[in-house]
Formats: sequence, C-alpha cells, structure tokens
Amino acid sequence: MIAPAIQEGLTVQVYLLIGWFALLWGLWLVDSLLPGLWLKERWGLRPRELNSLPAILTFSFLHGGSRHLWGNSTTLFFFAWLVMLTEQFWLVSLIVNMVGGVGIWLLGRGRTIHLGASGFIYGYWGYLIVYGMLNGSGRILLASLFLGWLYRYSVYGIWPNKYLPGNISWEGHLSGLVGGVVAAWLLR
Repeated sequence: MIAPAIQEGLTVQVYLLIGWFALLWGLWLVDSLLPGLWLKERWGLRPRELNSLPAILTFSFLHGGSRHLWGNSTTLFFFAWLVMLTEQFWLVSLIVNMVGGVGIWLLGRGRTIHLGASGFIYGYWGYLIVYGMLNGSGRILLASLFLGWLYRYSVYGIWPNKYLPGNISWEGHLSGLVGGVVAAWLLR
C-alpha cells in the first residue's frame, strides 16, 4: 500500500504531466487544423529579431509536426517526472526555458524559426546530473545517467555535426542544457 502523502504527490505529478501534454498536443492539433492562425510563425522564436522576444515564453510549446512532438513527448515525460521528484519543477522549468530561449535568440541561426520542447529535455537532463552531483543524490544522478544512456543518440544534438539534420536546433539543445546546469547551480 502506498502512503497517502506519496500517493497525493504522485497524483499531482500525473495530473501536471497530463495537463502539459494536453497543452502540447492541443496546440499542435489547433495549428494543424487551422493553419491560417500561423501559430508557429507568430510564436516560434526567430533569433535576433526584436519582435520575436516574447516568443522566448512560447516557442517550447509549439512543434513542427506530429513526429517532432511525439519524439519530444516520450523523452520529456521521463525527464520532467524526475525533475518533479526534486521538488523544484516550476523554478527549473522557468530557468531552463528562459536561459534556453535567450540562448537561441542570441546564438541561433538567422532566418529560422525555432520550435519544440527539446530544450526542456536537455535542460532537465543537465539539471538532474548537476543536481545529483551537488546534492549527493545518487538515485537522481543514476536515473538521469540511465535515461541519458537510453537516449544517447541525443547527445549528438548539442553541437553541429554531419549526423544532425539542418532543421534541428542544436542551438536550442545546447542552450537548454546550459539552462539546466544554471538552474542546478542557482537552486543548490
């Protein structure tokens, strides 16, 4: 039997994840069914364009297509849940998204639109590894290293290389990772 406090915490985490994924998939569905709204074009992040600065808050919730969203959803679920276990989920998410967004805005390739939650994935991964080391949490550290091993192909996504398709934002991945490390350092 699960203790009531643990069960309540798990329930909150499950509802939060369901809500987040409903938002991600709902936005994709609206954008797919009503392309005239131009959600990606309006709220995707365009590097070094001043009118795109508000998109730092929104770009992570929009995706280029169902394959892009599905690829992010499966990985994001596990990393987000692990971050929830550290009881710093909201602050970590805010720091990762802001540092990642500013990083893309400053360093991203011009004349492009950056989209997707992969900055959260890399940010959560960076946060969990550094959190585990700074706080002596062997379980969090091992779990994040195990997930990193499962998704090891993703490591290639944090710098430009010949195996990374040109439409994938390595800048977003690297900026998200830096955001996670910054979050772990600030929240230690």
